[in-house]
Amino acid sequence: MPRYETITTSRMVSSRGFLWRRRWLEQRRTYRVTYIDDSEERAEAISFFEDALSPLLQLPEEIDEMSESDAQEYLDTHPIHEQWGMLKLTERIDFEVEDLRRLEFLPDLQALHSHVDHLTDEGVSLITQISGLKRLLVYSPLVTDGCLKYMERLKNLTTIDLQGSHQITRKAFDELVVKLPNLVDIYPPFHRPLREIMEEIQKDHPL
Repeated sequence: MPRYETITTSRMVSSRGFLWRRRWLEQRRTYRVTYIDDSEERAEAISFFEDALSPLLQLPEEIDEMSESDAQEYLDTHPIHEQWGMLKLTERIDFEVEDLRRLEFLPDLQALHSHVDHLTDEGVSLITQISGLKRLLVYSPLVTDGCLKYMERLKNLTTIDLQGSHQITRKAFDELVVKLPNLVDIYPPFHRPLREIMEEIQKDHPL
């Protein structure tokens, strides 16, 4: 059964002001969005990762140039899937490596942050099922250079952060960066465990 949600959007539009000077005004619109029922597999994946997911507000580009009433009519006749923008894995999320196979059903994710110590190279291989990822953070003492061959698949990445994965060598990391053409923000791995570095900083600079 379709679900409905009221969403308010905001964007800046230009107009001509005094002496034809361009000025920018905020345009706010409120729409009722109709969501398509998720497949059984996708619904189960969302339920499993629910506490770690952040929603993504992304309305169809077709409505950008429409009037508000025409845009609402378009949305009424073109239901969409509810989308999710980020998955943040922490130690509070109880999962095994095999549970990451569920990511196959969350292709809309744009960012994934993993702060769990039990993530392995095999886990990274399952994360890279999400070919459209733009931001990836992996902090795990178990991942090695072997996981980088899987990260090569993520050609849309703009941010990669492996600072907390000290078993990955700088040489292998630099070779990976060359293969990812859209990277903008690059954070290479530290040469020793992040926990040790943080403890040292706290010792040298106590509060």
